[in-house]
Amino acid sequence: MLSKKLLQANNRYQLSPASDSDSSSLILACPFNDNYGLSDMSPIIRGFGNSYNLITNNASLDTSRNKFYNSSIQVASPFPSSSVRIQTSANIPAFGSNDFCVETWLYVPSIGTNNCAVFYNHNDTNNGFQCLILGSSTGYSGKLYFSGGAGGDVSRSGNSIPLGQWFHFAFTRSSTVLRLFINGVNSIQIGGTVTTNFTLSSAARLFVQFDTTYNTVRAQDFRIYQGSAKYTSNFTPPGAMFI
Repeated sequence: MLSKKLLQANNRYQLSPASDSDSSSLILACPFNDNYGLSDMSPIIRGFGNSYNLITNNASLDTSRNKFYNSSIQVASPFPSSSVRIQTSANIPAFGSNDFCVETWLYVPSIGTNNCAVFYNHNDTNNGFQCLILGSSTGYSGKLYFSGGAGGDVSRSGNSIPLGQWFHFAFTRSSTVLRLFINGVNSIQIGGTVTTNFTLSSAARLFVQFDTTYNTVRAQDFRIYQGSAKYTSNFTPPGAMFI
């Protein structure tokens, strides 16, 4: 049962942040629920600092399916544009060569034709990096794919993502080791030689992009940590960021 406090100002319920041992490294946290909408709640969890404003293209809150709350964000097909995006209105700090963790819960009902970006912070040339779910046209349908820094550090996950159910996804960097986790299991590891500095152009601030051929994809509890890998071995996926 969720513990809630009535927020008198707007007649909504304010949820309490769950414990997070890496909260000091958390730079963005989006529950994607009807309590907080498309807001970055990282200052509430950290206990200090400012939040990022988020903007979207063809994404909305959906009450028909959720992992933890009464709603999640959905990306439904068809839309007039070829993709939908959720992004910060201002640049997030460059990852550089520091440790990081990007994680979220996803619901993917089926695999589309093209690639589906879970995280995309790239300037469309050689700076930054991206993590995709590969589409059916690639020959690696449903695999997680990481690409960073001038086409280097490219890898595909060993296991396909589970369809028609919520699953936890995380990719991390710890020193010179990159890892991709599906439901807390290390699906692929690139270790020992990753020295790439994941710098970005000033225009690179996109962090979610879904191809509409994936039908209705949903996301919940999207988090970005900088300065902490958070996960370096198999783990039990976290519960809700708010309780």
